Amino acid sequence: MGTRKVTCYIPVCDLCGNTDIDEGDFISTPHTASPEEAIACVTDDDQTGWVLTPDGRLVCDATRDAAHKAALAQAGKSLSRYGGIIPPSSTWWPTADEAYAAAPDIPTETAKLADSTTDEPSVSRIWEVRQAAVLDRIALDADPTGTGPESREATRAAVTLLTLDQQPGAPNDARAYVRQQYALMAAGKSA
Repeated sequence: MGTRKVTCYIPVCDLCGNTDIDEGDFISTPHTASPEEAIACVTDDDQTGWVLTPDGRLVCDATRDAAHKAALAQAGKSLSRYGGIIPPSSTWWPTADEAYAAAPDIPTETAKLADSTTDEPSVSRIWEVRQAAVLDRIALDADPTGTGPESREATRAAVTLLTLDQQPGAPNDARAYVRQQYALMAAGKSA
């Protein structure tokens, strides 16, 4: 089997180190032939997407801290459809069946998550939502009583998402928040 060394360029957020972009159904890291192409492929949307700041910093649209929001706002952009957060709604809490109706099967989703992890997966909200959702689904299947290790792990992931989204007072059931956010993400309705 022959091999060859290939040099490529990937976008890297100067604020958080994120290299992932939202591809709709999955996240990926683009590999390009030049630094300019790497920057262009993540900043090409006029309303969403990464930004190149006037001082030359490349800033992703997946993290919601003040520095990221300020850089995006300065460029007149908003968070990507998966980068944004829909605040908890007391009017719509989908059941697990509703939330995960179109979700890939658990082995497929687990493999996609393993392929899309980075050194710092918490910088990518879509990864966190998908991870919390797959753990919720595993717990629903393996631990219907909600008292076993699968349920505890799913709840920890849900609380991580709530904390990341700065929604500490969201529902009493953190896993309900995961279901809501996954369903909104799957429908492309995240702001």
